[in-house]
This record gives sequence, C-alpha cells and structure tokens, in this order.
Amino acid sequence: MHKHLLFSFFFLAAALLLYGGTVHAAEQEFPLIEGADAAAFVTRVNEVLHEENTSVALTPPEYNKVKSDLMTPLYTAYTPSGVAVNLYMTPDRTYVHRVSANMDVIDVQGINEAIEVIAAVALASGMTHDEMSELFLWKPAEEIYAPDDLQWLTPETTFKASRVYCSARQQLMGSDYMGIGTYASISLYADHR
Repeated sequence: MHKHLLFSFFFLAAALLLYGGTVHAAEQEFPLIEGADAAAFVTRVNEVLHEENTSVALTPPEYNKVKSDLMTPLYTAYTPSGVAVNLYMTPDRTYVHRVSANMDVIDVQGINEAIEVIAAVALASGMTHDEMSELFLWKPAEEIYAPDDLQWLTPETTFKASRVYCSARQQLMGSDYMGIGTYASISLYADHR
C-alpha cells in the first residue's frame, strides 16, 4: 500500500510540473495581489483568513529550490495540517501569479484547509464571496481547455476547471482541480483581461 501511495505522490508531482508548463505556458501572467512578493502575499492571505474567522494560517513562505526553475521561482508555505501551498512567482520575483494547494484527499482537515486558503486568496485578489464560491464549481477540463492542451492527461487523472469573472479586477479568474490517486491539487490564477 505504501508503494502505491508513494507512486501516486510522485506521479502527481510529475503531472503538476508537466501540467503547469503545458496548459498555462502561453498565458500571460497577472499578479493575484498587486505589489505583493511572496512574504507580502502570505501576510495578506493570512489577514483574510483571520477576517473570515478560520483557524488556518500559513507559515512564512520559503524558497523551494527543488521545484523552482529560472522562469518560475517557487515559494512554499504550509497550513497547520501540513498542506503545501505553492506560490508561483514571476522570474523577477515581484509578484505571485499562481497558487496551488496540494493535499491528500483522505485527509479531511487538509482538504478543508486547502479550500479555505484558495478561497482566501480569491478574496484577497478582489473577488466577492459569490464570485469566489463559483470558483469551486469545477467542470470537466475538456469544456474549458483545447484538446491539444490536455494531451498530458492519463486515465488515472481527474482534471476539472472553472473560470469566473471578477468584477473588481475586470478579469477572468481560473481555478483548477487535479487529482491522481489519493493526492490532489487546487490552484488559482488570474486568467486574462
């Protein structure tokens, strides 16, 4: 059983790296929170989590050398139960353009924390509560992405997506859910203007 879980984890990690570069490679990157580097981003998300009366708070972000590359510096913060929240930065590290929360789907606390964090990021990015709630109404990815963008999918992969217009930003916001085995990732990004 441990070998199966370990395989699922490594497969998810590989798919996340491939997926992040494949589906979103041609998209322009927009800041989720204007003028916020990784530390300021986490501070603002923690403020929203506190305002929303949750018990979740992110740890200070740390540079993740293993998952970073020259084009996408990556910082990681954690929830109390250990959900890894990855902050994808622009190459010059001036702002976060994508966030993903990675969890084990059999960990109910982890799932709840991941959803609370992504919801807080959406609110901190300017979305209303109604707009943010719509982000979690994922549809099959085939309804949103072109077939060529989904060639990396395997039969073991669950990939769903949503797009919601943020009236304050006058911008489309995107959220994706990807699961492989017992591991899953929920992400949020500003899609286009």
